[in-house]
Amino acid sequence: MRHILFAASCWGVSCLGVRVGNAQTVPSSRPIPGRALLDFPLGTLGEAPALSTAAGGGLFNPAAILGPDPARLRVSLAQLERAGDAGAEGQVVAVVARVDRQTEAGFSFARMSVGGGDRTGLGDPETQGSVPYGTWVLSGVAARRLGWAFRNRLGIGVAGRYRSAISDTTRASVGAADVGVYADRLFGKLDARFAAASYLWLPGRESVERPSFHAAADARVAGPDATHEVRTGIAHGATRDGVRETFVYAAGRWRYAEGRLGVARASDFEGPQTHTRLAVTFHSSRFSVGVGRETSESNFGALYQFNLSTLFK
Repeated sequence: MRHILFAASCWGVSCLGVRVGNAQTVPSSRPIPGRALLDFPLGTLGEAPALSTAAGGGLFNPAAILGPDPARLRVSLAQLERAGDAGAEGQVVAVVARVDRQTEAGFSFARMSVGGGDRTGLGDPETQGSVPYGTWVLSGVAARRLGWAFRNRLGIGVAGRYRSAISDTTRASVGAADVGVYADRLFGKLDARFAAASYLWLPGRESVERPSFHAAADARVAGPDATHEVRTGIAHGATRDGVRETFVYAAGRWRYAEGRLGVARASDFEGPQTHTRLAVTFHSSRFSVGVGRETSESNFGALYQFNLSTLFK
C-alpha cells in the first residue's frame, strides 16, 4: 500500500547517517513529521473511512459516532500491525457517550509508529540505538442529528484534535479542527448512507499539517433489514501532497456474522497500486469483535487489524 511506502521512505531518510543529538522542535512554518502514518486505515476494519463505525471514535469523521447502534456508552479498541524489519503498528482507544436522544460526544486516542531502524554515526557503522518515528492524535468529538425537515436522518459532527510526532531527535505538535456529515436511512428500502469529512484540517496552514478529505456512499442491494443484508459502496480519500485512494467494497451480514471485501486503487509519489481488504466481524447484543487483513502489490507484507467494542445500553 502506498502510504506504507511513503512512511517507510520518510523513516529511511532519518536513518541515513544520523548523529546522536538532543531532541529539537520543528519551526512553526515547517510540516509536522509523521503525517504519512495517519493515511493508514487505522481502525476501519474494511469499512470506508468516512462511514467507519468499527473503531467507534469518529477518527476519520466525527459525525460517524452517530452510527446505527445507539447506546448510553460505547468503548472501542483497535489494533493495527504489519510485521517485519520496518514494521508498522497502531492503536485506537475511543469512548463515546450519549448526551441526549440526538447528541453524542466522546474522545479518542490514536497512535501510529514505524520501527526497525538503527541509528549509526557518520562514518561509524556501530549501532547507537533505534530511530523513533511515530505520531499520536488526541481527539474530542461531538455530533448531533438534525430534526425538523431532516427527520434525524442527517447528522453533523465536529472534532478538535491535538497531534504530536517524533522523527529521530525532532519533536513537534499541532492542533487541528475537523467537520463532518453523516446521513443514513435514505431512499426507503435502499437504506442508503452518505458521509464526508475533513481530517486534520488546520485552516490557513495546510503546508504545516496536510489535511485529508474523505467521502463515501453505500446502499443495501439485498435483504430486509440491517441484520440481514448485502451492501455495496464506493469511497474516495485524498491527502494534500499525499495519498489519493478510491475504494469499492461490498459487505454482508446475517444475524451475528458480518463480512467485508473491498479493492482499493491508491496513488502517491510512486504511482498507482491496487490492494485488497478483507474483514470479518461477529456481533452480539453488547459486543462486537472483528479481524481484518489487507494485502498490496508492494513487498512490505500484509497488514492486520483487530477491533473490539462494547455497548452499555
